[in-house]
Amino acid sequence: MESLFAVQIETPEDKLLSELGQEATAQDVQIISALRFARRVYLKGEVEQATRICDFIVRWFAETNADEGDATLGLILLNAQFHLAEASYFGIGAKRDPASAVRSMGTLSNSPLLGSDYALELRVDREVLELDEVLGGEDILTSLLYTLGCANMDGIGAVKNEALGLAWLSRGVALGCPRSIGRIGMYHMGFDNPTLPVSQIKVRDLAKAKEMLSAAAEQGNEEAMTRLGLLLLRGGGKVELVASAYDHGDAVKWLRQAAHSGSFEAEALLALTYFKMKLYSKARQFSELAARRSQATMEASPTYASVAFWVVAKCAEIGVAGQDPTHEVDVDELYSISRQYDVDAYLRIVQTFASVSSRVTAVGPQVIKS
Repeated sequence: MESLFAVQIETPEDKLLSELGQEATAQDVQIISALRFARRVYLKGEVEQATRICDFIVRWFAETNADEGDATLGLILLNAQFHLAEASYFGIGAKRDPASAVRSMGTLSNSPLLGSDYALELRVDREVLELDEVLGGEDILTSLLYTLGCANMDGIGAVKNEALGLAWLSRGVALGCPRSIGRIGMYHMGFDNPTLPVSQIKVRDLAKAKEMLSAAAEQGNEEAMTRLGLLLLRGGGKVELVASAYDHGDAVKWLRQAAHSGSFEAEALLALTYFKMKLYSKARQFSELAARRSQATMEASPTYASVAFWVVAKCAEIGVAGQDPTHEVDVDELYSISRQYDVDAYLRIVQTFASVSSRVTAVGPQVIKS
């Protein structure tokens, strides 16, 4: 076990020992440093290594009971347990087991360490110990509430139960969690498919959807920005895909912000929007970005991936150059990929833009490959 602690420590051990108090041990410093290191490698994308470290931390606490009566070490254990549950839920860095992960998260959410008194004490500890890479108690709680809410809303790892899912998410909203706020906004929005005809869109509460999605988007939530952009593009669910009543201004603003944050769904929506506006160079630019990103994302939405590949194919078919004008693409293959992702979305887009068949002259900046 000792080999795990062969990590770089930014804060010298003697300084950290002094900050922890007279009863602290070198092992306390090592376990805190291990979690710092796990967070650091996780943020770098080295998820499997972070999971391995967190698994060790959990086993170490099980053997030593070091967290009993110690709020700071309790935080370390909660962080490690939460990371393992999250890794298991999504199957990233660990075997995917949503049901087991949901059970673990439910237990963690009831921890007395996540109460308001602890959160206040924890803020002091985080400042003293410089635990900037470690989640605070409130951060863990809001993440747990969000994931448990989504699990019940979607029926992943739990029996689908929208009422229970909304209850979990509402607790997160009360704590100001942007993700929970945005997810409830999406629930009130009632649709997520950009290609649906108006006749199939059932908005639950338009005012509530705009209010909550706007609140989450203002706090920088990428998913809320994307869904708010879609809601505006479709006129609150009352406007067809190519109708002239598009609210391009605010919609494009939010979609560009989401795309800048790395949302391939926002890139796909921008591609479709620019294509509708006959800004074909921009349409191809964003569709290529979205298509590449969708292939690199395990949980990519099939509908948005279908949109992205269709726009790439259509732009190529009508003569809009991509990043490398000398590079030939197989238009039929791109259409086939679009169809494979979501055949219903593909057919709706084909019907919607059936009149766009003539070749055009591409004007504007070329695609910049990421």
